[in-house]
Amino acid sequence: MTIQFDVLGIGNILMDIIAPVSYDFLKKEGIEKASMSLIGEERASVLTSSLLSQGKVQEIAGGSAANTLFGINALGLRS
Repeated sequence: MTIQFDVLGIGNILMDIIAPVSYDFLKKEGIEKASMSLIGEERASVLTSSLLSQGKVQEIAGGSAANTLFGINALGLRS
C-alpha cells in the first residue's frame, strides 16, 4: 500500500532552544532581546551548556518547512 500525502515539505533542520534568562545573561552573551539568530554547532553547545546549568531548557524542532507542515497537518491535510 502506498501512503498518499497532500503536501511535501523540503527544508533545513533547525532546533529552537527556549529558556528563561535574565537581561544580564543576554548582555554577557551579546544577544539582542526579542531576536532570532542562526548559530553554529560550537556556539550552540556553549550556550546550551550555560543554559542547562541555570535551569529549564526546551529544545523544539523548528524551521520554516517543519513549522509549515505542522500547521498544514493541524488543518487536517496529510503532510
